[in-house]
Amino acid sequence: MKVLKSVRRSFLLVVICFFAFAFNSNKSGKDLVSYWAFDEGAGSNAADSSRNGHDGTINGATWVINGECGYALEFGGGIDYGSGDYVAITSINALGKSNFTIDFWIKTTRNNLGTIYHQGKGDNQNIIIYCNPEGKIYLADGGGNTRAGVTDSVVNDGIWHHIAIIREGIGIDQTKIYVDGEVDKRGTFIEDIIATDAYMGGYDTYQHWFEGGIDEFHIYNRALLYDEIQADMNECDPRGVEDSDGDGIPDSEDNCPNVANGPDAGTCVATKHSKKDGKPCKKNQSCGCMGFCSMDQEDTDEDGMGDVCDN
Repeated sequence: MKVLKSVRRSFLLVVICFFAFAFNSNKSGKDLVSYWAFDEGAGSNAADSSRNGHDGTINGATWVINGECGYALEFGGGIDYGSGDYVAITSINALGKSNFTIDFWIKTTRNNLGTIYHQGKGDNQNIIIYCNPEGKIYLADGGGNTRAGVTDSVVNDGIWHHIAIIREGIGIDQTKIYVDGEVDKRGTFIEDIIATDAYMGGYDTYQHWFEGGIDEFHIYNRALLYDEIQADMNECDPRGVEDSDGDGIPDSEDNCPNVANGPDAGTCVATKHSKKDGKPCKKNQSCGCMGFCSMDQEDTDEDGMGDVCDN
């Protein structure tokens, strides 16, 4: 009897571990093509956290500390060919005609046509994700033709929204656009994605520039399930506990709710003549002579207001 119970326990543990692995495989398994967390906070490199080496080069876009989840990239748009901000990924997997998922967070207030993501450019582009002048998302083929209709949801309201594009096949209505965790639009996308270069926000000779924030950008080479989309979206959802500065301290408990000084993001406190004073920083990062990176709600004069907010 004891042996039987032991076997049952072992079997139960195996089952639990299997499902735990399956649930988390979308973050760490072979299906993850690329993942740009945009958490560097400085520099011109956007690292691919999937470890597949698809790092991006930042051109003009700037780091902000109040992203959806910590830092994010802010794209300033553009008014002419080649004048906007973008990220260039020079080497990425061709997805072909296989299933895929592309999901990310955006925040914008603009009412112009903005390009969130291209794979390929010019005559060689295969897939384009747009935010149109009405603030609605749509998926286009390489010729710019709408292939998974325009969403009903509007996302240019100045708050973070989670977007997911999923191809479950190349048949009718097998491509879905999710907005904030729910299917908003279906369509048919048969494009063969053969391009091995990709761009966010536009590219060097382009004109339809995205203006706003982009954060937590994932590409998978399979169609994620509904629960997996929910997991990606809720992993670091800004609409749960309000944290305006993205520093990991809820606004209700933060002694400086609009300037980062918590465990997820900090701000340099230095002499007023220092160029680093007020700049974003991370743990153990130098803030110049006599300066420090405030990440622990420092309040030297004990006035209830964090050092980063004191004038």
